[in-house]
Amino acid sequence: MPQLSRPGWHGHRPRTTCCASAYSIWRQLARRESVAKFAQTQASEVARLKEKNKELKFKLRHMWDWHNNEITKTGGLTFKASSLIAKALHPDATPSEEIRLDAFKAFSAWKSDRDVARRR
Repeated sequence: MPQLSRPGWHGHRPRTTCCASAYSIWRQLARRESVAKFAQTQASEVARLKEKNKELKFKLRHMWDWHNNEITKTGGLTFKASSLIAKALHPDATPSEEIRLDAFKAFSAWKSDRDVARRR
């Protein structure tokens, strides 16, 4: 949008009705231009941040998968398995049979993975 020039502007606030009216219209147009420019800037900033967020989520997911694979390769206990076991063994709550079964499955899977990793 072209830069607006101030109509009837003589270095002071206009005192005549004609100049005051032109100045008022100029201020309204300048305000609209400013708001439009701000909205465009905000929209592009939001789009840029959304894209950056998407990239970072992808990197985090990739790193999380890599970390879990490395732990499994070396025979370590994954976060999910350790959480299930800790939930089943927590002293403040009596676990249900389903929680105990899930913890037992996680422990058995970890034990077999660890044995396989030791044989490598």
